Amino acid sequence: MGIAQPESLTQKFFGGCHAVEGFVVNLNSGFFLFVEPAAFALLQFVFELGIELVIVYWGGAVYGVLHLHTDKTAATATVGQQVAAVAGADKASDSW
Repeated sequence: MGIAQPESLTQKFFGGCHAVEGFVVNLNSGFFLFVEPAAFALLQFVFELGIELVIVYWGGAVYGVLHLHTDKTAATATVGQQVAAVAGADKASDSW
């Protein structure tokens, strides 16, 4: 018995793989009585994505406005404080 012979037997057995696929599809239809159309799901996804993008953009706009009202950014202030500490230590050693 070769490899192809069992495959041909399964194709003859109750309609082959199509019988199994049909049985599974019927089971799924029984579980999901109300099926949402794919087009409506796609429109809902696009709408939700648009809302999330607006929220992200609004958060960026608020951050930008708050950033413009500050005198220095946090990174600049930190670097300036570090430079002052190093320069002050150097001046203290030259003063004696």
